[in-house]
Amino acid sequence: MTFKSVYSLPISLFFSVLHIGCCILPLFSAAAGTLPYFNIFTRYKSIFTVIQLLLLVYLFTVLAKYYMGKKSFHNQTERIVMHLSLVIVVVGLFIGYFEPFKSENQRIAEQQFAFFKNHRRLEITFLNEYDPNRLEQEVRAISGVKPGRVTAEPTSVVLTYRSDQTTRKVILEHLESKGYKVQEKQ
Repeated sequence: MTFKSVYSLPISLFFSVLHIGCCILPLFSAAAGTLPYFNIFTRYKSIFTVIQLLLLVYLFTVLAKYYMGKKSFHNQTERIVMHLSLVIVVVGLFIGYFEPFKSENQRIAEQQFAFFKNHRRLEITFLNEYDPNRLEQEVRAISGVKPGRVTAEPTSVVLTYRSDQTTRKVILEHLESKGYKVQEKQ
């Protein structure tokens, strides 16, 4: 029994250090958006995540062996600590993945990135005569085209569209099917 206790001490110490490295430091890195001196931790987020995953596998394996009757703990405290460690690792992974502690600036930046990622600008030159008012109405009717972002000029139309709803090809084909001779301006 003494050997088993001596053997578990360095292992517990090692995993406690891993636990500090993978659970507490990611919480600091989650606070990095609001506290500038924690920004250094965000660079190492992937390392913390790997350590957390390794610790999760270890704790899950130990607890699975315990519940299958292949392993026993020295006392009740050791069993409770293993369960608490598992909960803390799962919460740390949850926080690292979903990042619920984002600052307002981080949320705004993500929204702006999504906006720029999904919106494209297209300038179309017409090779034949057309009625600008009728053309604007037809372009605004295309699914995915931003109605407020269509501008008809004497020989061309400039529009903004959502790339997740339509494509350049679809817009050009739609206008060609309406009888316009179009060319994408380079």
